[in-house]
Amino acid sequence: MKDKKIDYQGKMLQIISWEGSPGIRYEAAVRAPGVRILCEFVQDEVKKVLLTQEKRRESDGVDYRLPGGKVFNKLSEYNIALDNNEDIAAIALQKAKEEAKEEAGVISGNLKLIKKSPAGASVDWDLYYFLATDCTLGEKELSENEVNDLVGHVIVDGVELYKLLLENKIQEGRSAEVLWNWLANNNYLKLN
Repeated sequence: MKDKKIDYQGKMLQIISWEGSPGIRYEAAVRAPGVRILCEFVQDEVKKVLLTQEKRRESDGVDYRLPGGKVFNKLSEYNIALDNNEDIAAIALQKAKEEAKEEAGVISGNLKLIKKSPAGASVDWDLYYFLATDCTLGEKELSENEVNDLVGHVIVDGVELYKLLLENKIQEGRSAEVLWNWLANNNYLKLN
């Protein structure tokens, strides 16, 4: 996009436009990327996942979510990283480690990028999903704004996760997709 123009820029969101076909201008909303961590545990030989329970404005109540957060605290930081051709996935990995510790108390574990999920054609907001295995839990290190919003966390097996998904208690759609795939890959879902 050599003709890219920033039409509006706030702290976390900007609107950009560019010329597509001659005479046709396109636009998109851009938000700095986020991370989500799928913390997998094995308890009594059963695979389980950790979910946070958070008060969310968009859910009008409490939502079950994968722990996670922002890769950059400001859009300007993201734009600088892009301008410098920095490896956003590597930055996201470091942020995933921090977020797992802060929100869920995960003090050790192996993190592996399992999916980069774009939002869509007219919204640029990538979510980087990491699988954390061999996790050890410790104390959470919540930021001041998370203290009021984070209700708690639960570790659920595949049957409990399946019910939460069916009951629409995991409302972030891209995370629900990752969790459905986790269920399928761990033989909780069998298709004939």
